[in-house]
Order: sequence, then structure tokens, then C-alpha cells
Amino acid sequence: FTGRVNLKKKDELSANCLSENNLLDRSVVHLDVDCFYCQCEAIMNPYLASRPFAVGQKHIIVTSNYLAREVGVKKLMLRD
Repeated sequence: FTGRVNLKKKDELSANCLSENNLLDRSVVHLDVDCFYCQCEAIMNPYLASRPFAVGQKHIIVTSNYLAREVGVKKLMLRD
């Protein structure tokens, strides 16, 4: 995250937040970190990149790649 923060009086800050010019200064970032562990495994083992697979911990599935999600694998499912 890079940005600047201007410390102003409370009233000035509220007025600036509501102005139309500041709407263009904002950014929204959406990260799908749910699939992060699967992406890391696929990078380390390219054999997995084209196959559905999941990452588990103890007795549950922590996450799965998109191919596994298409066949019904979901996080927090019990592992066999």
C-alpha cells in the first residue's frame, strides 16, 4: 500500500471525504488469498497445475484450486 495521509481538522476531513474529487483518489484491491497455497504448490510442482487438488491440514481441507472447486471440493471439508 502506498499513499499519503493528511492530518486535518475533523470537519475538514469529513468535507473532503464527501467531495466528488476524492472519489477518484480511492482504490479498492481484492485479493483471492484463499487459493494462494494452491498456487504456491502448483509453482513448486508444475505437475499439479493442470489437475484438481487441495491443501489439507490435520483432518480438513484448507483450500483447493479452481479446478477442484469445479468438481465440488470446498474448504473446511473433512479429509479422508
